[in-house]
Amino acid sequence: MPPAKKSLIDLFGPDICIDAVDTGANPIVSDGVPPYQAVLMWGRQSWLGFSQILDALKWLNDKKGPNELYLRCSVFDGSE
Repeated sequence: MPPAKKSLIDLFGPDICIDAVDTGANPIVSDGVPPYQAVLMWGRQSWLGFSQILDALKWLNDKKGPNELYLRCSVFDGSE
């Protein structure tokens, strides 16, 4: 049996602050709740998302919290 997964709070304590980057941010959920909703509700994070899909970007910006920023940008390696 694999060991139980620990949360970041379990590993680093309740005062940890998370900075996350979401490349290709898109609310691909049927119920309107992203899989990382618990992290966003926690309130000790900074979330930066990038999306070129205008409908998705509008949805994300309409629903975002105070620690979220979504931009209409692309992230790439610069080779092309």
